[in-house]
Amino acid sequence: MSLPPQVHRGITGRITDKATGEGIQDAAISVAGIDHYVHSVEEGHYWRILSPGTYDVTVIIDGYAPQTIAGVVVPSGADWTVKATVADFALVSNAAEVPDGVAVLSYENRQELLAYDPPPPPPLPHTYSHRTQSSHTSLQWFVLS
Repeated sequence: MSLPPQVHRGITGRITDKATGEGIQDAAISVAGIDHYVHSVEEGHYWRILSPGTYDVTVIIDGYAPQTIAGVVVPSGADWTVKATVADFALVSNAAEVPDGVAVLSYENRQELLAYDPPPPPPLPHTYSHRTQSSHTSLQWFVLS
């Protein structure tokens, strides 16, 4: 099976814990102006298909300060040969003290960072699929708290 080259366009990267370097799974990656999240998978990797343009990308997950990278550029190319733009995030744990002089999220001071209360990411879907020789059943549902 061959995929169209457009699926290689967008942003990709890894979400890690800044202190340990370990990947963070299930972080919500959002793009300003687009009402759709994607989530990081094992080892913190993520992929988001986007059209050419400039975007502000934010990562949110419980236990970590949210982080935004402003002005991420997805270049254009007439033949769609341009690969995905890499945007890696190293998140600071909420439990860790943020040292003075460290710029986190482009906020001017730590008090603003600690006061930031982002909305929670949407719930992940649960999926059930059953296939026989003569039929296929697929269900998807969300658990809301």
